[in-house]
Amino acid sequence: MELTDPEAVGWNPDTGHIVRGGQNLLDTLRTFARRIRHVHLKDADSGNHWQPLGKGICDIAAVLDFLENELGYDGWVVGEEESADAVKDQIAAIRGNRDHLRSLGY
Repeated sequence: MELTDPEAVGWNPDTGHIVRGGQNLLDTLRTFARRIRHVHLKDADSGNHWQPLGKGICDIAAVLDFLENELGYDGWVVGEEESADAVKDQIAAIRGNRDHLRSLGY
């Protein structure tokens, strides 16, 4: 990121990929906050397996709080899931993720 022009190159962070890459989620978001153009919410567990939102180690509530209250972000946020259960039943996965986001007030 340091080698690119922040006015020309934005960023689409994916919460699951950030934690699977071994980075601190909120520190990474804060470091590159001014480049955020679109956000993918995805969750993973400590074994690097995809999980439904709220079932892994990504603090989705803290991410949403950061985006809304610290950054004042008003762009797109997309819930995404690639767990084995989502592959088996996509509709149930969508409902479960929607319910989790609603439980957080979104």
